[in-house]
Amino acid sequence: MLSPPGRSRCSSPAHNLLVNNTNKGERTRLDIDNADMDKSMKKVLIAVVLFIALFIANKYYCNHFPKDILVGTYVSNRATGPSSNSHDFNDTLQLFSNNTYKSSQYLGYTGTYIVTSYFGETEIDFASDNGTIGFHTHVKRSSIFSGPKIIINHDLDIFYKNVD
Repeated sequence: MLSPPGRSRCSSPAHNLLVNNTNKGERTRLDIDNADMDKSMKKVLIAVVLFIALFIANKYYCNHFPKDILVGTYVSNRATGPSSNSHDFNDTLQLFSNNTYKSSQYLGYTGTYIVTSYFGETEIDFASDNGTIGFHTHVKRSSIFSGPKIIINHDLDIFYKNVD
């Protein structure tokens, strides 16, 4: 912010002498430096706000999925790799738009699912038709360019990846 001529924001005698010796209406070099610093601070503030907005938008985009996006066919990432402790996990999962699913192995073959979305998070609850399996998990995307992944075990990196 610029100080009017003859008035000073600084208590330095040299600054006061410089301000008091200028003609009315002239800007001092110190005032010009302050104006440049104010402009640079505004640029930094804009950059920080933009960075925070992009971070929040990325988190929302990578973790929020409407049900329509989730409908499709998924294959486990362990279908060709090593098996997990409890089963082979060579599984294909199909999610249908009427909130039903069909699984070739792990989730009880057929059942229903419920998608719950919060800001930045999407959760799915599976329930098998025979009542033997109930499973609660979440959906995420590892980057902006990847498809949704239904997480089975985060620590062992077991998930269903979208193939269509």
